[in-house]
Amino acid sequence: MSKKHFGFKWGRSTIDAGIKLVEKIFEGWEHLWNVIEVLCHLSKTFDYVNHETLIRKLHPYGVTGRILNLLASYLTNSVQKVDMNMRSSGFVVRMGVP
Repeated sequence: MSKKHFGFKWGRSTIDAGIKLVEKIFEGWEHLWNVIEVLCHLSKTFDYVNHETLIRKLHPYGVTGRILNLLASYLTNSVQKVDMNMRSSGFVVRMGVP
């Protein structure tokens, strides 16, 4: 597991993640870098968001290129399957967290 990972790791918490974030922001300011922060929490409030609509609406906000393509790849045509008695059926997930 990465040293940058804070969730589900003994002795690490969201407070540690916040401290690390603030340290990186100050480091950027000291070096006169452009500092951008993107925080995503992809559950609960995300449950009713249509994937195609989300992808389409992110572009005008400056989410483009590889990041947008990565998110689109993750969300587009995700399939959930349920296996019962050796039979399976799948359906494309168009909303929520796949």
